[in-house]
Amino acid sequence: DSIRSPSWADGLLLVPGKEFMALRPKRDGSSPEVVWKSNKMQATYATPVYYQGKVYALTNQSVNAIDGASGKLLWQERVTGPFSASPVVADDKIYVVNEKGRIFVLQTGEQSKILGTGDLDDVILATPAIADGAVFFRSDRWVYCFQSPKK
Repeated sequence: DSIRSPSWADGLLLVPGKEFMALRPKRDGSSPEVVWKSNKMQATYATPVYYQGKVYALTNQSVNAIDGASGKLLWQERVTGPFSASPVVADDKIYVVNEKGRIFVLQTGEQSKILGTGDLDDVILATPAIADGAVFFRSDRWVYCFQSPKK
């Protein structure tokens, strides 16, 4: 089993695991308040990402969106895994890449929509990076860069 990283968003500590939890730590050091738990967000090696009030997490077969405040599952979009790289978000788009180099770009928000896919035909285990309007994917041999044309 892998260790996924917790993350901090809107005053909540988001803790992925067998049961995904949102905790509200207390300043006095006492036990945190459990805001919500979900067994629908069993993340793989990938650490979930928080964006505009929603948590996006990968299973080996799907990208899941959950409401960050309530823990309610908003949508589940089927994609092909397995995944080691964590999802990243920019400009209202979620970028995920599986271990075989298949890239999925999804729209963020209340409803799921796959905006595009592509294949690198390379082993990708590292989380993508986003900078200056470009998305970078790294294999053990290459760094791939994708950028939209300037307007």
